[in-house]
Parts: sequence; C-alpha cells; structure tokens
Amino acid sequence: MKIEIKNKTGKVLHTFEKEGATVKMAVEDACEKDIILRNVNLKGTDLRDAELSNANFKGADLSGADLKNAKLSFADLRDADLTDADLTDAILNGVDLSGADLRHCVFDNGCLAGADLTDADLTYACLAGADLTGADLTGADLADADLADAKFTNVKTDSKTKGLNDFVKESQGDNMNNKENLKAMVQALINGDESKAQESIHNYIVQKTREITGDHKE
Repeated sequence: MKIEIKNKTGKVLHTFEKEGATVKMAVEDACEKDIILRNVNLKGTDLRDAELSNANFKGADLSGADLKNAKLSFADLRDADLTDADLTDAILNGVDLSGADLRHCVFDNGCLAGADLTDADLTYACLAGADLTGADLTGADLADADLADAKFTNVKTDSKTKGLNDFVKESQGDNMNNKENLKAMVQALINGDESKAQESIHNYIVQKTREITGDHKE
C-alpha cells in the first residue's frame, strides 16, 4: 500500500510504501529520514504514540489530529495549526510552538518543559496537570484556558502574556493560606485550644477543596 504525505497545496513531500501502511507509519518514516514536512497537511490524522521528536512541522495543519502519547521533543511547530488537537500525555520537551494556533488544544498531563510558546494562541486550551517548567510564554494568550494543577515553575512571561498572572497569583494565595492554616492548627494543638484547632482544620479543608475544584472565590 502506498501512502503519500502532502503539504497544504497538494505537493507530495514523502511517499511511503509497505503492506498495511498507515499515515502514522509514513510520517514516522519521514521523520526518521529527516525529511522536512513544512506546511504538511495532517488535519485530523491519527498519530497516537507516534515518534516525532525533532520533526520539522513548521506551518503544518494538525488541526483535530490525535496526538495522544506522541513524542514531539524539540520538534519545530512554529506557526502550526493545532486547533482542537489532542496531545494528552504527549512529550513536548523543548518543542518550538511559537506563533502556533493552539485554541481548544488538549495538553492534559503533557510535558512542555522548556517549550517555546512565544506569541502562541492558547485560548480555551486544556493544560490540566501539564508541566510547563521553564517554558517561554512571552506574548502567549492563555485566556480561558484550563490550567488546573499545571506547573509553571520558572516560566518566562511579559506584559503581553494573557490569562496566566491571575492563575499564578490565586495559586500562590491558596498555598500561602494553607501554610498559615497549618501553622495555626499546630499552635492550637500545642496550646490545647481544641476550638481553634478545629477552626484551622476546617479552613485547611476549605482551601484544599478550592485547589482541587479550581474555585478561588471567597
């Protein structure tokens, strides 16, 4: 069976022929051979568990693609369209997603450590549990994105970064409140103040519930 990988204008970028061949196999073969897949059209393609590290997908159309558990470390995805793509549990260490359209994209529990997300559009994206340690979010738009339990340690931002500052402030506020509640609880127990200890335990449970549900309202 012959599979042709084409760009958005219909030009053939890579041909793969093998019995039982799939688009995923063809794309992996192209990446293994360091074939540039710039502006490739992989809209809605099933690329689950694909090995695509270091691939050149600049300007690619991967909208609606299934990339769950895919390995895309250090791949070039500048200006790529990944709207509605599913990258749950994907490995994207050091990936370049600068200028990419990531609206409604799912990155749940994915690893984006060191990723370049400069000027990326992440509005309504799902980043629950994702690791963005050391990522560059300069100019990125995360408005209305799901950031529950995501890690933003040492991320780079600027005045144009949207949707992240409030989340970080709220998270830091919750952590600080819980530390204070724990200190008060321990001190109350030491002093034998049962009423104060119960109050501190209650406050601690309330704060933990807010962290889990993402409700930071008073």
